[in-house]
Amino acid sequence: MAILTGLMSFTKGHGIRALSITGPKGLFVSQVINGVMLTAVINEHDYVRLDDERFGKLLFAFSPIISKVIKMTDTNYYTFLGRYVYSGERFTYEPYVDIMKTITISITKRSVRIIYGENKVNLKRTKKGYTPREMLDTLGYIIEKLHGGNA
Repeated sequence: MAILTGLMSFTKGHGIRALSITGPKGLFVSQVINGVMLTAVINEHDYVRLDDERFGKLLFAFSPIISKVIKMTDTNYYTFLGRYVYSGERFTYEPYVDIMKTITISITKRSVRIIYGENKVNLKRTKKGYTPREMLDTLGYIIEKLHGGNA
């Protein structure tokens, strides 16, 4: 599989969770604001609302990861924008946590690894049992859509 890249953003605020992933052929958005969820894929020809629960699970799986990022970096940010790289076996997201400083979040089938300087955290699943494999599978589906694949 080719290496696929794009931009990803995650926002975590009081009563708000929002994930957006951008590729050359479209935009994936998933957000919850005060308990109301909307998930969709948008491209130049179409808008498709996604009701599958796996997209909501992905959104909520990123929330504790971002909480760990905030704690590790002592950042004041609540929206994290950065580049992603997807290879099929690994999804890497490098959001900015301060001016000119990034953190690396790497997701494989076995773990989610957060790396900031010498600090590393490995996660095997969320408190609700959502696994890195499920995250990677859902991210792969989304990214294939955004890069023109037929996933």
